[in-house]
Formats: sequence, structure tokens, C-alpha cells
Amino acid sequence: MRTLSFLCLFHAVLVLADPPAVVPVPPAKPGEWSEVKAATGRLLVLSAEPASKWVLIDDESADLRVFDGGKSAAFVAPAAGRFKVIVTGPEGNSTRVVVVVGDGPPGPKPPKPPEPPADELKARLKAAYDADTGADKRESKKLLVELYQQIVEKVLYQKVKGKIVPNPTIVTAKDLIERAQVVSESLIEADKLLGIRGVVAKELGMMFPTDGTLTDEQRKAAAALFSRFAVILSEF
Repeated sequence: MRTLSFLCLFHAVLVLADPPAVVPVPPAKPGEWSEVKAATGRLLVLSAEPASKWVLIDDESADLRVFDGGKSAAFVAPAAGRFKVIVTGPEGNSTRVVVVVGDGPPGPKPPKPPEPPADELKARLKAAYDADTGADKRESKKLLVELYQQIVEKVLYQKVKGKIVPNPTIVTAKDLIERAQVVSESLIEADKLLGIRGVVAKELGMMFPTDGTLTDEQRKAAAALFSRFAVILSEF
């Protein structure tokens, strides 16, 4: 009975009224459902090139009838809702379409992207900075940023004839720590931002638990760490 009523409706639309608008099936999007709007109880004609196979899934309350050798399909639903149609071309490529009829409920929201991993070092530096009560801590922070940049550019490495090369006077971890201390004393007072400097010292202690000759990889890792200190502090 429902098939008969559908065919009668289809025939009446085509003969007695203006034919319904033809909506091309949206291009295939791997893993996604494309939406097409339709009015409740009104005929919707979908078209596809080349001729395809059409399958209406999930719901028995709507009707889908294929004609024109598979190049078109007529769809109608008596009530609002979301109706899934899969259109498969002759080469096996499938397009997934959701016909949204009337005030059909919204589709599922895309999954929320995972939160980026927490930056523990940044959190510890920020906590130390926030806990500092010095009235001039903002200016002291700028001096620390300059200090850590200088350690990279003038202690771990240096420029020779336009090229950046390892500083030959920094051979061991002890050399690095001692030279960094000298540069520190020339830039910032010893009692400024002690919390932040304590976090930095702990990170360096984990990187260099004992004194020893600096390898190329250790020198690069130390430069990356001091650069990171500078970048993080500049954001506060």
C-alpha cells in the first residue's frame, strides 16, 4: 500500500505540478556524511552520474525509488527526521548522504580533538613566577630571558667568521654550569626570581647528573633546553 501511494504521489508531482528540483549527490567525502535538505512530505529527486546503486538504510518510514537507469532516485518522508542513503558508483566508490527532512534533529557532533599534553615545565615555571612577590619581577624575568639566550649564543656556541660553532672552552658539564653562573652574575642579582632559577637548576641537574665531557647531542639538548626556558618565560 505504501509503495502504491508513493508511486501515485510521484506520478501526480510529475504530471499535475512543476517537477521537483533535482539535487545532485554531493561529492564523496571519505568517512563523512554529506547533508541534503528536504521538506516533510515533499518529493526530493537526487541525481548521480554515472548510474549508481542506491540504498536507504536505518529507517522504514521513508521511501526511495530509483529510476532513469540508476542515475536518479526519488525520496519522500512523511515526517521530520534524518535518513541515510548510500550511493555506490560502478567502480565501487560510495557516497554517504543524510537527507534532513523538516526540522530533523542535528547529526552527531564530530569527536572533540584530544587535549594537547600538559607542559609540566611551563606549569612549574609559571607557578614559581606567580609565587614570587618581588615588585620588579617582570623586569627580572626579562633579564632571565636574556641570560638564557646568551648561554645558547655565547656559552654553548659562538659565531666564528659568520658560522655558529661549539664554544671550544666549554668542554664539560661543569664548564657549562660555571660559565652560566658568571654570565648570570653579570646580568641579574643573585636574589631575584629564586623560584624560577630553582626549577631551571633542577632541570639541568637531571640533564647533567654528573660532570663529564659534553657530547654533541648533550650540547644540542642543553641549547634546546635554555632556548625553551627563554621562550616560556617570555610568555609570562
